Amino acid sequence: MARTTKVVGFSLPPAIHNKLEKLIKKQHKTRSEFYRDLIEFYFSTPKSKTFSYSPQESDLAKVLQTYWN
Repeated sequence: MARTTKVVGFSLPPAIHNKLEKLIKKQHKTRSEFYRDLIEFYFSTPKSKTFSYSPQESDLAKVLQTYWN
């Protein structure tokens, strides 16, 4: 019988791992359930378009003027 899932491994900093483990226990889920839900949530959340603003000299002048007044 063919497997219906793929095994994925990745590394996390200990502090993040500890936070996630606490959330997993709090939600009474397995790690697999938790990470699947987390990834599904990420993909289902609308993403903003790339921020492509380039400040101009006049913008800097306005900021400095506001700061000094």
